[in-house]
Amino acid sequence: KKGLNVKKYYCLNEKNLFSHNYWELMPCLTNHLNLKNTTEELFKKYSENTRMNIKNAREVKSNFVKDLSAADLLNLYRNNQEEKHGKLKGDEELILEKLMLASKAKKMGVSVGCTDEQGKLKAGAFFVWSHGRLIFLFSATDLSQQKVRWLPLLIDQCIAHDAGKEMILD
Repeated sequence: KKGLNVKKYYCLNEKNLFSHNYWELMPCLTNHLNLKNTTEELFKKYSENTRMNIKNAREVKSNFVKDLSAADLLNLYRNNQEEKHGKLKGDEELILEKLMLASKAKKMGVSVGCTDEQGKLKAGAFFVWSHGRLIFLFSATDLSQQKVRWLPLLIDQCIAHDAGKEMILD
């Protein structure tokens, strides 16, 4: 939007402001969850809908995958969410894959997944650790079984893993 104070609303580095009119800035909602509390205390803070989705997903046999490959996560996105959210543009997929590989190599990133009882990947997410934060960067989910919400279950498992630590889920 013209006339929008970029520094005020988007917290961009003041020395590197966009100087071209062709950039489109989009507001983004982000949530911060302090993980210092116990798993039970954190679960109580979830919305009723989220708690219900997690409960329903727990009734289906699933397995947690700790080190999901970048290729598996990107394939899950391609096969399930491109139609809804669109293809990743230009080099975005390659950049994301390189980011995932480099951050994992430096022990600063992790890709996790959730599979059904047949071992089929149902949800995946990529996180980066930095400055006391666990930053949720990318996710994909299998949309074929709409009644099971796999991603809330996966995020809940990540929260449970880091509950009690001085860390913020961003």
